[in-house]
Amino acid sequence: MTLKTLSPKKPGLALTVLSWLWLFPAALLAEPYNIQGRVVDEETQEPLAFVNIIIEGSRSGGVTDIDGFFHLTHHSPIERIILSYVGYHPLVFEVDPARKIQWVEMQRKAIELTVVDIFPGENPAHRIIENAILFRDGNNPEKLGSFSYESYNKFIFTGEFETGHPEAASPALADSVSGRLQRYLDERHLMMMETVTERRFRYPSRNNETVIASRISGFENPVLALMATQFQSFSFYEDYITISGKDYLSPLSPGSINRYFFLLEDTTYTAADTVFIISFRPSRGRNFEGLRGLLYINTNGWAVQNVIAEPANQPEKSRVKIQQMYELIDGRQWFPTQLNTDVEIINVPNINHFKLLGLGRTYLRNIVLEPPLRRRDFSSYAVEFSPNTIVRDPHFWKAYRTDSLSLQEENTYLYLDSIGREQNLDRRLDRIEALMSGALRTGMFDIQIKHLLGYNDQEGWRPGFGINTNNKLSKYFSLHGNLGYGLKSQTFRYGYGGEVLVDRLSDLRLGYDFSWDFVERGGSRFLESTVLL
Repeated sequence: MTLKTLSPKKPGLALTVLSWLWLFPAALLAEPYNIQGRVVDEETQEPLAFVNIIIEGSRSGGVTDIDGFFHLTHHSPIERIILSYVGYHPLVFEVDPARKIQWVEMQRKAIELTVVDIFPGENPAHRIIENAILFRDGNNPEKLGSFSYESYNKFIFTGEFETGHPEAASPALADSVSGRLQRYLDERHLMMMETVTERRFRYPSRNNETVIASRISGFENPVLALMATQFQSFSFYEDYITISGKDYLSPLSPGSINRYFFLLEDTTYTAADTVFIISFRPSRGRNFEGLRGLLYINTNGWAVQNVIAEPANQPEKSRVKIQQMYELIDGRQWFPTQLNTDVEIINVPNINHFKLLGLGRTYLRNIVLEPPLRRRDFSSYAVEFSPNTIVRDPHFWKAYRTDSLSLQEENTYLYLDSIGREQNLDRRLDRIEALMSGALRTGMFDIQIKHLLGYNDQEGWRPGFGINTNNKLSKYFSLHGNLGYGLKSQTFRYGYGGEVLVDRLSDLRLGYDFSWDFVERGGSRFLESTVLL
């Protein structure tokens, strides 16, 4: 055996190798410098989502999340950060090393004139948008074979007076409607609800969302909780984006360059990737239901990283805006992780300078790509409720909330829950729900209004009675019957039946119906079905 050693004639190589071996563990152990903070509007103190941040003297940076928070990491101390945001003055912020959370306030531009943009050649934003459209199917989460996630949803219904409005604060008007309303809103919101849901999806159309927990101020009926998840489309990659029940042509739909005007507003950096911030609005002279806002396109897959959008043409007295934030999951798929919806109703009748606000927040977690979902993992319902949907346990909610409830939010639950119990609001809501389907609810039974009184030429006036069971008796079977008497023909007519839920997943039901009744000549009647919720 021959042992080889480093030649004494080449000590430089040995020293180089030994120095690297010595310094490499130290490099691994060196902790990077990091800061965290929040960016807000200087006047309103509202958080600003997706603000561009660059660490001074570097190409490193990032953007704030949907709640205005940021976290930056760098290999050297961070002394200053440079912030830019469309509609706000640029800001160079001095980092205070003594503060754990940096509080950054940005000033809105006083006047924003309409700009006419003229490009002598190709619009640089078009190449970026064309790439985003080219890769949109690969980035669309609903083109995956399957996925699942949990979501925490919070919706707050509140209100506020315009900034600087003196009416509510004036001692002379303390007992006015505005004054009393202001004092109420200082302590609590008008309404608040929270839900936790589980969603399962398998391409192309199997989709299930289960409400596993809900809490609604003043109510226990979980049906209202669906409001928190129904305001906007799940992602921004479909041809049409739904906002508050209305469809708008997406700026990422094929051919959108011919309908939308795009402008490259800014560029920022995230690790090794570049993020382009592009504003969009319908081109002048184009007549279609479109959107306006900002797209943040990441060069990693030419994917949407953030979106701020609102309808281009909104009524004077109302406004709605959405925000979406995406993150790269498992290093391969961009997926929505936060969704915001803000609704404003301005100039409420009889209350000057006041607006109602609906604030929806959705946070996705435990995202699993391509789970082995089978057909039996899905039911026939798009949305369903778990057996114990109403959850009051504070430890449960603490595990899902991104932040603890504010004192104002806690007071909303305390105050409205006490009113709900005193006024029995759930029973009233239950009766209204039944009335909308044509029934008068009394406990476990629904009296059908259509059977109480009728008229036709053969029987004349026909008083009667019809009744069926509801979910309070059973979710798995129902019974129904009706009886009527024709005053002119002096004959009784009647019917009865029922059905049983055999399989929940396929919604398979077995039923029986018998009817001894009168149908006018030339008339028709269709077999009616009883829906079991």
